[in-house]
Amino acid sequence: MMTPPSSWGSLPRQQAAGSMAGSGYRQSSYENLPVAQSYSDAGTTPYGALSPPKQHLLRTFLGHGQPVRAVCPGPDDTLFTASEDATLKQWDVVTGECLRTLDGHTDWVTCCECAPNLDMLFSGSADCTIRQWRMPQGQWIRTLAGHSDCIWSLAAHHTWMLSSSADSTIRKWAVEGQSAGQCLQVFQAKQTDACLWCLTLTTEQRALFAGCENGRAVQWDLSSGALVQVFEGHAAGVLSVCYTPEMHHLFTGSCDQLVMQWDVASGRHLRTLSG
Repeated sequence: MMTPPSSWGSLPRQQAAGSMAGSGYRQSSYENLPVAQSYSDAGTTPYGALSPPKQHLLRTFLGHGQPVRAVCPGPDDTLFTASEDATLKQWDVVTGECLRTLDGHTDWVTCCECAPNLDMLFSGSADCTIRQWRMPQGQWIRTLAGHSDCIWSLAAHHTWMLSSSADSTIRKWAVEGQSAGQCLQVFQAKQTDACLWCLTLTTEQRALFAGCENGRAVQWDLSSGALVQVFEGHAAGVLSVCYTPEMHHLFTGSCDQLVMQWDVASGRHLRTLSG
């Protein structure tokens, strides 16, 4: 397993990328990620002239040996965290106690997601695999293998789940029944060099959206796998996508520091949010 730096933000971008050589990443899939900036270092606050609202810290969860990449809620007042130390941890959110550590991945754990009824947990990794765990025991069920590069994002359903990867694909996997563990469908980005950083579904689960490293967002028909349309406008990679069913709009957040709002029915760019 690679030995990552303690924080990407403490390194120049080129140095952080260079430290990943031979890790299974394509360099393009991470070298353009923004470097973290401290507001105190920048001499400003995110609230402009206003004082930030007072917050009351309840507790801090300590235990990981490397940066935490993802957090998701679990069953029975618990929380899961995924870390660059190649582990997941389950925490009691009331006491802050670490209930268990889930081992098995051989590289960074980049994302985690529970099934809607919280009976299963899925974890994606830079080792190019997804692991399925049974809750609440934390028992490993199976490993889903098929991607050829880092897994960046997951979306879970009752009987299937989706994974997006730096290999330019999204895969749909069966997670229950006789076909469990099989790849049911592959969604291919229009440009094969486009790392897929994030994904989301419409509430009725008919459409799938993904954000790409090349600054585009892509929509597929979930049942047929057909590419429906591409949303173009960002000058840098799209790190986050959000669908709003009430307006039938898509919002995309990017490394260019902009949020764009799109009408899904027409594909039209409605406005850019900045500031």
